[in-house]
Amino acid sequence: MRKSLVKEVKFGKGIAKVTVTMFTQKKYSDGWDLGMEEVIDTAKVEIVVNGKVVCSSYSAEVLEYERNVRLFKKANLNPTKKYTMVGDKAITEGEESGNLINEAIKEMTAELAKEFNVETEEEKQQKEEIAEAEAVVAQSEKEGIDNLMSNTQIKSWRKQYNDLYNEGGEGYIPSKVSKEAYQKALKILNRNEVIRNG
Repeated sequence: MRKSLVKEVKFGKGIAKVTVTMFTQKKYSDGWDLGMEEVIDTAKVEIVVNGKVVCSSYSAEVLEYERNVRLFKKANLNPTKKYTMVGDKAITEGEESGNLINEAIKEMTAELAKEFNVETEEEKQQKEEIAEAEAVVAQSEKEGIDNLMSNTQIKSWRKQYNDLYNEGGEGYIPSKVSKEAYQKALKILNRNEVIRNG
């Protein structure tokens, strides 16, 4: 099975043709057919000007001066503005094109994932984030929520523990959950509860 979705986004004087393809292929290990299939997804962004493809990449990048000083200077870009870049050649002013391109990739990937009955990377990351948050809450309850220390207090406690039990060298130090980590975990779980029930 193979399917592609295409969207076009305005990109300066041209167009960004965004294509997401999802397909199944046999899964192999060391040349051996494992008798199962895996789902692969790819994204391609082509910048088309006057009907001709001038460059292509797999996504768009929004450029800001602080993070791309060398490129801004080399390309003589205005440091007070944001730009969108595709590949290493196509640059247009503003972040709108970049946001629209990356959003199109995300939406088409999610649409194809439903058809192929697979999870997107975003869904996998969300599940991992929830599992980690649940582990933090469980550990916090085990330690006693009223006993949780701040990040600063834990840093001090770790040094004292290490100096006492490891004589200042490297060794085992029990892990502790900070108040900040506990609050962050609660926010993640509450946010995802709202999404599920919303």
